[in-house]
Amino acid sequence: MNTKKKLLATMTISALVSVPAMANTWEGEAKDAWLDGKVETALMMNTQINSFRIDTDVNNGVAILSGEIDTKAKRDLALQLASNVDGIKEVRNQITVAPDPKEKSWKGSAKDAWIDGRVETALMFNTEVNNFKIDTEVNNGIVMLTGEVGSEAKKDLAGRIAAKVDGVSSVINKLTVKEGYEGEANEGSTFARKMRDMAVTAGLNIEFAAHSELEATRIDIDTKNGAVELTGEVKSQAAKDLAVEIAKGYDDVTSVKDNLRVVN
Repeated sequence: MNTKKKLLATMTISALVSVPAMANTWEGEAKDAWLDGKVETALMMNTQINSFRIDTDVNNGVAILSGEIDTKAKRDLALQLASNVDGIKEVRNQITVAPDPKEKSWKGSAKDAWIDGRVETALMFNTEVNNFKIDTEVNNGIVMLTGEVGSEAKKDLAGRIAAKVDGVSSVINKLTVKEGYEGEANEGSTFARKMRDMAVTAGLNIEFAAHSELEATRIDIDTKNGAVELTGEVKSQAAKDLAVEIAKGYDDVTSVKDNLRVVN
């Protein structure tokens, strides 16, 4: 399994270029990056295989799995999990079976980053705590939690969730309790919010490319916490209005700041 940085990196998508043919290429790469993240998450959330390092890559909807695992049954399970992800057309399973998989370079900071991503994901998928901003840091398998939660019970729950993640040796729970604090409703963790912001940016780029009024323009999109900022140049007021309308109507967008300029 890759590190959190790798997971986020695969989700990071460059701005859409103005040539329609290139836009089609970009759309495919954007979808593959999103599918790659979904496959990684599916593998990461399965307790039978998430202690193994399984690398994933998606190209044109075809997922390639590589790495080492200790039994054929778990190798087959990884294949099944990846195949069940919506949008995956085919899975090429290149995982090798080794009774005692070697860690090789899978040590130190790389392993800590991987564990950190798994802890973040575990917290993100728990509806009791994912509306709070909980920061995680891992050093030699020791997890430190910081941030604010609304009760002692939720502080303890976050600690237990982190402790159950394979690879975690201990948890230092420095979460502070702010009685009555309900967190940021429906926002989830910082990790989840960043992924959703990336999805919004990617989706809007694809939407813009699908409209002939916008396909030959360069619109830069920046999304932070659901707030979208549009900058760049368009050829008419109608194109400007269309871009803003599309952005305002897109799922998970909370606001739109229009900095587009009309250039005849």
